Amino acid sequence: MAENNKKLSLATAGFSFYPGNTSTMEPNPWIGIVDLLTSKEHRDYRNIIRDCRFFFRHDPLASTVIGKMVDLAITDLVINTEGATRLSQQEQDVFNAISNDLYDFIRKAAFEYLLTGLLVPEIKLTRVNQEFLRKKRISRLSSLLYPTEMWLRDSKDIEIKRPPIGNEESYFVIMPEDVLSFIRNKGHYDDGGEDKELYRKIATLYPKFVEQILEGETKIRLENPLIIKSTSLADSQYPIPYLYSALEALKHKRNLRRMDYSIAARVISAILHGKLGSDEFPLTEDQSDEVDKIESKFKWRDNLAQDDIERVFLLVTNHTVDLQWIFPDVKALLDNNKYETVNQDILVALGFPRILITGETERSFASDPQIATLSPVHTMDRLRRALLPIINTVYFELAKNNESINNVPVIEFKPINLMSMQLFFEGIKGLYETGNLSREDYSKAYGYILDEQLDKREHEDEKFKARSLQPFQPVPHSNEPGRPSGGNAPENSAGGSSA
Repeated sequence: MAENNKKLSLATAGFSFYPGNTSTMEPNPWIGIVDLLTSKEHRDYRNIIRDCRFFFRHDPLASTVIGKMVDLAITDLVINTEGATRLSQQEQDVFNAISNDLYDFIRKAAFEYLLTGLLVPEIKLTRVNQEFLRKKRISRLSSLLYPTEMWLRDSKDIEIKRPPIGNEESYFVIMPEDVLSFIRNKGHYDDGGEDKELYRKIATLYPKFVEQILEGETKIRLENPLIIKSTSLADSQYPIPYLYSALEALKHKRNLRRMDYSIAARVISAILHGKLGSDEFPLTEDQSDEVDKIESKFKWRDNLAQDDIERVFLLVTNHTVDLQWIFPDVKALLDNNKYETVNQDILVALGFPRILITGETERSFASDPQIATLSPVHTMDRLRRALLPIINTVYFELAKNNESINNVPVIEFKPINLMSMQLFFEGIKGLYETGNLSREDYSKAYGYILDEQLDKREHEDEKFKARSLQPFQPVPHSNEPGRPSGGNAPENSAGGSSA
């Protein structure tokens, strides 16, 4: 190569910042991701429950904890007959049917109570016919006022007013615009659709409510004795949701995920650096077309769809071409330890032990599972006590409005069982051996049905007798076949009877 040939400078650099085009794509998700420790948004109750619902839907730890709280706390409903008038079979059938319907409704109420701290249930009794009752296995009645309408108002639409003196708070529902439009247009939607039947149903069940909206009201006071509110402080009339104390940790965890997404995006958009020439074989001006040739070989990459996976490709060059992939540092992406502290903060804020989520503790033999479950058990007990008034009110209204129902039972939840299986079965055995547990419940605790087992035993005994076999293998100090349990021989035995 001639010394007077000029070397071609190929190294150029540039930088562009992607702000996002709101007309064609999503705005840049990395702007404003750092949250202040004291968020001004959390002065508004509606923003609080918005965040609580968001993390329940998107954070696996938050959704698992709340899901398990509800699964463990909302057990089957049982009728407490102790000290009460005995229920007739007709009343028993009605109450059992309502218990099944109430169970699903109470589960929804439990989720809402934990996520928002506020329950505004709407329960209406409507007259049902004999066909409906037969489906509910109620066979002795032809009609009944039954709680067919059970639903919850959205807590974000509720406004609470606290009086300057006293504690009798007032509750108002702020009606959404689409609901106002639907009622004012008497069953017509803004998009042109209509549902006359739904409008007639609302007007029948809530005539005063419809009348107020037609008169121009947009905020209606609720006269609902079943409204339930969790803990609130003196400086606010709104309740504190169960997830509230964990929101900062949940947001911090979300920001860590954003960091991971950012690093992963850079890895996906890695740089392919191609070098043409070297210090021994530099590229000269008369060889500049070599750059265009190499570039054209990679033009096919521009036509790839984003979800296409690149496969191995063949590129033939001379010895002066060097290709290198340049990746960012992914150590922070692969390190899961950064989530340990924030996950622990979330669990501490929720007062929920790790053993109830994964079945194991953070460190082996580092804690007592029985002690670890004390805190969530008390939380679940408070949840159950908050929901029981709704359940018992339904039964009371049912008896009050139906002449065929004379007695009002007391409804309770089945006990929460978080003890280990070994302790549980030892307790069951002790109750049975001391005569404080029936054979039927003893069998049921182990997953057996007593009647089925008795039938099987009777069938087996017949087989043993047919073969002249003993049904049980003798053990030391067991009675001989044909001898009574006291150990004495039968009267017709060779030894005679004792005096």
